[in-house]
Amino acid sequence: MAVNVLACERWIEAYLPFLRDAIESPVDLGIVPSTKDDDVCPLLADADIAITQYFTPAMGRSAQRLRLVLAPGAGYDKIDRKALPHGVVVANTYEHERAVAEYTLMQCLALSRELLQADATLRRNDWSMWNPLGHPFYPELGGKTIGIVGLGRIGREVARLAAAFDLRRIGVDLFPPPPDQIASLGLEFVGSTRDLDRVLRESDFVVLAVPLNDATRHLIGARELGLMKRTAYIINPARGPVVEERALYEALRNHTIKGAAIDAWYRYPATLTDPLSPSIYPFDELTNVVMTPHIAGGTSSTIERRLRVTARNVDRFVRGEPLVNVIAELSGAGPTLASV
Repeated sequence: MAVNVLACERWIEAYLPFLRDAIESPVDLGIVPSTKDDDVCPLLADADIAITQYFTPAMGRSAQRLRLVLAPGAGYDKIDRKALPHGVVVANTYEHERAVAEYTLMQCLALSRELLQADATLRRNDWSMWNPLGHPFYPELGGKTIGIVGLGRIGREVARLAAAFDLRRIGVDLFPPPPDQIASLGLEFVGSTRDLDRVLRESDFVVLAVPLNDATRHLIGARELGLMKRTAYIINPARGPVVEERALYEALRNHTIKGAAIDAWYRYPATLTDPLSPSIYPFDELTNVVMTPHIAGGTSSTIERRLRVTARNVDRFVRGEPLVNVIAELSGAGPTLASV
């Protein structure tokens, strides 16, 4: 009897042929017609594996055969751990570090050169941002300091790419990298989370590259934003609530910091027909913020790499081999379902 694999993410439909080709084992692969519980739950009842970054109590009650949840992305904060049936193993997928690092350096350039403002004003035949007519000259990235909060896969890739622009690189992490890796990345200073204040004070660009959990929720609040230079920018491609929402809005409105690039938000719509503001605060009225709809990791190359990793984990499951990227805090791992 073939293993039943159910894709619960609608975007996977466009990649179903790719995913089928990538899975070597004999499986039955299906996809949900929508992400509503009423559509997902009847199909999930017969699934052995669910490919999803969300999991609801209703899904948990319906999952009669489920043994494995494969999140086709790094985040798993939308998986309700209490809803997971006993013994189900959860594994995630990374592969987005290059895309997010490229997004981060793009924003460093866009913010420092005031790219969006320059574009908007010139479209109105307004030349006020042209230097010969009085606008201050724009800074280069070389010699500026980029502070990386979180030195996991994304943070390390940001450090690698930042070297091309001669940025001074510093960072903090709960578990700092070993000395040889710090040297290879050109990091001038690496501290523990106790050194966050120093990184905030010294940085011209603060980049958030941490997951959302109890320790990182509101990691950056009014106090932390107040430590930053008035000429500094914060870039958040991680998760919105890593930064306290009101504090960020007020820091930008009051010019406590110079600006921000926000990719991860506080509210998300369920469908394209739901015109939901990404925050209860009017960030859209501010001229010193670049707003993007959670696209930092959204490249075609990222998706293909993630689906290849997902396919390999399906094959490992079918063969009874150890899985990769198992999330221990969510998993009831059996003897063959452990991270390698």
